[in-house]
Amino acid sequence: MSGPLKGLADFLCIDCDLIDMAARASVAPSSEFPEEGELTRWIDALPLSEKNALLLQLAKGERHIRTDLLQRFRGAHIKEETIPNCKQRTAADLLAAAEERRAVRRRETAEREAQEQARRRHHPRRGRAGESQGWNLPIHLLADGEIR
Repeated sequence: MSGPLKGLADFLCIDCDLIDMAARASVAPSSEFPEEGELTRWIDALPLSEKNALLLQLAKGERHIRTDLLQRFRGAHIKEETIPNCKQRTAADLLAAAEERRAVRRRETAEREAQEQARRRHHPRRGRAGESQGWNLPIHLLADGEIR
């Protein structure tokens, strides 16, 4: 999950696991702007009355026409690109999947902590990974700044 999306989720108090599970079967947009050939074919297939209505709205100065048209284009193509055999999920399905993901993450965290505790019991003089081990060295080695 991107930083801005995580920030928004935190601000809105939405569980990040829920967002991740909801996004799993989503189709990512292929690009910012569709290929010209695809867009041309799609516009050619629009009914003439619809094209005329769009041109009239454009002539009236309605600025949202481009956005609406591209949204409709993407919506038509997303239906074509949907993930095969993907059933529609209910809110209950998403909540259950998010809870399962949380449980897996908790188990993995507990396992890592147990391994770290076992390592510390087995090697009590060693610190955690990444901690300085300088306290184990004689003072004359530390004073020179060089280990001989």
